[in-house]
Amino acid sequence: NRKSVSVSLLSNNLIYVDDKLVDRKYLEEEILKKMEKIQPPSIILRAEKSVQIDNVVYVMNIANQNSIKVVLAVDNK
Repeated sequence: NRKSVSVSLLSNNLIYVDDKLVDRKYLEEEILKKMEKIQPPSIILRAEKSVQIDNVVYVMNIANQNSIKVVLAVDNK
């Protein structure tokens, strides 16, 4: 019973929702499908260092429009 969904943005423009590779145009649909069983809805957002900020903002906008909490996972290296 998961309490959040992981969204990973890779520097090669690949996007994963949990362990599933997702095309950007289907990202919102996939996130919402995964959120059906999660209350309160939340995303753990992971982005590699070289990911463009536009891609991070895109995911955050999806979350904001759907009242989903976002937690940014950062690497301390």
